Amino acid sequence: MKMKIYYVLGAGLVLGLMATTGRLAAQDGDNLFANPGFEDTKEVDLTSGYFNSAINQGVNLGDEMVVQIPVNFDQFSATKLFKVVSGKPGEDVHSGNNALLIDGGFYDRCTFPVQPGEIIEVHYFIKVPDSTGDSSVKVGVSFNLPGPDGVSLGMIEAKEPQVQVFPGSGWNEIIQEMVVPPLENINTAVFRFASTAPVLLDDVVVRLQH
Repeated sequence: MKMKIYYVLGAGLVLGLMATTGRLAAQDGDNLFANPGFEDTKEVDLTSGYFNSAINQGVNLGDEMVVQIPVNFDQFSATKLFKVVSGKPGEDVHSGNNALLIDGGFYDRCTFPVQPGEIIEVHYFIKVPDSTGDSSVKVGVSFNLPGPDGVSLGMIEAKEPQVQVFPGSGWNEIIQEMVVPPLENINTAVFRFASTAPVLLDDVVVRLQH
């Protein structure tokens, strides 16, 4: 049995933890997350540039000096571990060939126009590796709101910004909703994911409900 964890920000509701064998599809619009299963990757050289600087700051990108990263990766954010992994669907990955092994945060080039009052709905699948060592891990998606001058106006988060998942629970479907706040000069939202320990992330869906 798959476990679905559903947190909503709207009328202040937290719908809690539900068990299900099915999947709940987001209702409106196309998936704004262009590379949901991290199947599309690009090769990066770790011997110089941004990724070499990240290694020097403690980000684990693997043992090779040339690695694959998701094509829509934007930047690290308090990241400790970041690797594209491949394996068996339903076990090592949720579906397809790839998943992202991540400890900490990262930004994706999932950027889209928003207006105050709109609801952003995010679905994604999480698995905590048995090797994580933690009794539980917290994960969450948020969105940065850059202003016209590029300076952040703030972050959008669900009412429960961090969802707790456990080793040995298999693949968990996480659903979070958040409302775009009534701030001036909001025009875009930028995707950020974060975890408190290593997790596998796969099949991300971001939809805007008008």
